[in-house]
Amino acid sequence: MSSSPAGRFGTLMGRTASGRAFGLAGIVVVAVSIGAAHSDAPLWALTAAGAALVAWAAAEIVPARSPFLVRAGLLVVVLLGSGLAALPTSIIGLVPALIAVIATIGRTDVPLAVGLAGATGCAAVVSVVGAAGGQPLTLVAVAIASLAIAVLAGLTRRQARAASDRERERAAEHLAMQTERARSAALDERARIARDLHDTLAHALGGLVVQLDAVEALAEAGRVDEVLVRVQAARTLAAEGLADARRAVDALRDPLTGTVAVADVVRSITQLAEAARGLGMTVESEVPTPEPGATVRVGAEASDALTRLVQEALTNARKHATDQPVDVRVELTTREIQVSVANPRTARPGGELAASGSGRGIPGMRERFDRLPGARLRIDDDDPESFRVAAHVVLA
Repeated sequence: MSSSPAGRFGTLMGRTASGRAFGLAGIVVVAVSIGAAHSDAPLWALTAAGAALVAWAAAEIVPARSPFLVRAGLLVVVLLGSGLAALPTSIIGLVPALIAVIATIGRTDVPLAVGLAGATGCAAVVSVVGAAGGQPLTLVAVAIASLAIAVLAGLTRRQARAASDRERERAAEHLAMQTERARSAALDERARIARDLHDTLAHALGGLVVQLDAVEALAEAGRVDEVLVRVQAARTLAAEGLADARRAVDALRDPLTGTVAVADVVRSITQLAEAARGLGMTVESEVPTPEPGATVRVGAEASDALTRLVQEALTNARKHATDQPVDVRVELTTREIQVSVANPRTARPGGELAASGSGRGIPGMRERFDRLPGARLRIDDDDPESFRVAAHVVLA
C-alpha cells in the first residue's frame, strides 16, 4: 500500500467495473433530474452542478494511477460544484458531494482528515449560498444533515474495511505461520531421515570395513579357515544392516509411538555389545537382568534413542579408539533408565575407517534426546584421556 499522497488519492474514487458502471448511471440520473425539475435554476447553479457531474464522471473513468493533482482537483470540483448547486436544485445537486464524501472517508488508504475537511468545506459553501441567496433555513439544514449522514456512512464503511483489512492481515500472518511450521516440520523430518540413515548405514558399513580388512589380512597370511569365519560375520553384519535399513524406512512411514518393555531395550543393547565383540572389539558390559514378568516400560522413541546411542558410541570407538576396551553400562532406577558408553582414547590414528566419518553422529544423538521430554544427555568430549556419553530417560 502506497503511503504517498499520489498513492492515496490514486484510489480515492476508483471502483470495480460494476461499481464504476453504477456510478456513471447515477450521474445520468442526477443530470436528468436536474434538467427536468430545475431547468429554471440560475445559470451559475446549473453550471456548478454540471461541473460537479463532469468531475464525478471523470473520477469514475480516469485511471487509478492518475497524478495526485488530477485526483485532488476532481475532488475539489465535485465538492465545490455540489455545494454551490445544492440549494438551487433542492438538494439534488448535492448528490455528487455526498458520494464523494462517503467514498473518501470510507477508504482506509486515504487520511480521514481529507474526507472530513471536504465535508466541512462543502457544508460551509452550502451555508454561504444559503445566507447570500436567502434560501430557507430548513433547506440549508437538510443539506448539512445530508452531509452529516454521508460522513457517518463513510465512517461505517471505513470501519468495515478496516476490520476486513485486519482480517486479511491476520489471515496472511496465519498463513505465514502455517508455512513456517510446515517448513520447520519438513526440516525436522529431513533431519530425522538423515539421522536414521547415518545410524543404520554408517554402523553396518563401518563394521563391514573392519571385517573386510581382517579378511584381507588373513588371506595374505594364508589362514583360510579364519577368512571364512570373517566372511560369514561380514554377511551377518550386512544382513543386520539391511534389516535396520528396512526398519528405518518403516519408521518413516509409521513414526514410533507407544511404549517398549525395558527388557527389550536391555536385550537390544546386549546384542549390540555382542556384535561389537564379534568384530574383534573388547566390550565390557554391565546390564541389569529384568525380573521375569516385569512391566517396566519406556517410550518407543526413547527406546530407539538409547539403542542408537549405544550403536553410535560403539561405532565411534571402533573408528577412533582401535583396540581400546569399551565399557557399556545400563542402570535402572524407579524413575529412569540410564545408559552410558565409555572408552579410553588412543594415540594411534584410526586409519581409513576413522576418516570415513561424516561428523553427524554426535549432533544426531543430541537431536534425538532433545525431542524426548525429561531426557538428559551428557557427552564428555573434552577429556584427552577418554570419551564418555551418558543418557537418562524417564520411564513410561
